Amino acid sequence: MVRDAVVDYGSALGRAGFRHVLVSNGHGGPGHLVALEEAAAIVSRVTGHLAWEFLRGRLLPRIEAGLGRPLSEPERAAFSEDAHGGWWETSIMLVLRPDLVDEGYQQLPAARYSFMERLRPNYAVRGGGPGYVGHPAMADPAFARVTSHVLLDEAMAVVDGLLDGRLRPADRRSPFFAMPFFRTNFRPLAASAAALLAALAAWRILGRQRRPR
Repeated sequence: MVRDAVVDYGSALGRAGFRHVLVSNGHGGPGHLVALEEAAAIVSRVTGHLAWEFLRGRLLPRIEAGLGRPLSEPERAAFSEDAHGGWWETSIMLVLRPDLVDEGYQQLPAARYSFMERLRPNYAVRGGGPGYVGHPAMADPAFARVTSHVLLDEAMAVVDGLLDGRLRPADRRSPFFAMPFFRTNFRPLAASAAALLAALAAWRILGRQRRPR
């Protein structure tokens, strides 16, 4: 599991004398973010806040400043729908490894999903989905460079705040951390609770059947 891997590495680095470990996460899935936050709560500190701020569009003013122009309304709508393999990630790949990006990306249609659909695991491939979420046809290297600089600046501001005590870890957690069903132990606990309730219900039924009439 992601949580256990980060706990193992973090604990090992701590024993080796490292006082601070920064985990750079490139995946914004709620369950993934919560797993990292759980691991950091065990080892030391962490934040899933930055990914949440980015996905919600809170950093768009700084991105627009870096681009030197405001985003159009269609672009803002596309940003709110973007996620896996879409506008931003395809833009990043055009900077890092353009040779791995198929030239047909510019003809790919948008893949839009509702909020409830996004809560389902592997929603982008269920039912024959295209495997991406968002607008890969909008990919642009300039967009990738600007967003990367903004994210790096924001990440270092969080790191500086944690190191000098201006920020507490709880101040920069994602909202998903407070939702029990995103926790890594939710399913086992829910299954145990369901089994216990079923056993209690069966015990009560048997007790009623054994009573003399």
